[in-house]
Amino acid sequence: TAVMNSIISQELNVRQTEAIVRKLLAAEPPKLKITPPPQPELAALETQFQESLGARVKIEKGNKGGKVVIHFYSDEELQAIYEAIVKE
Repeated sequence: TAVMNSIISQELNVRQTEAIVRKLLAAEPPKLKITPPPQPELAALETQFQESLGARVKIEKGNKGGKVVIHFYSDEELQAIYEAIVKE
């Protein structure tokens, strides 16, 4: 209705109105990013990683693989994670 009010208030002709409608139809609707709920097996793996590493871990699975994100908040924490993974 805002567009209609704008067309009326500006006294646009048919061609101008058609141009506005074409622009509106061509505009892409905003894409909503839907995050699927975590899969129970991934949540269990995250918990196991967190317990082993002593750090927050997030597993992000995609269509062709994924990634494991390990969060750390200090150099000492990073060193502890490194040692836990490498097992020096």
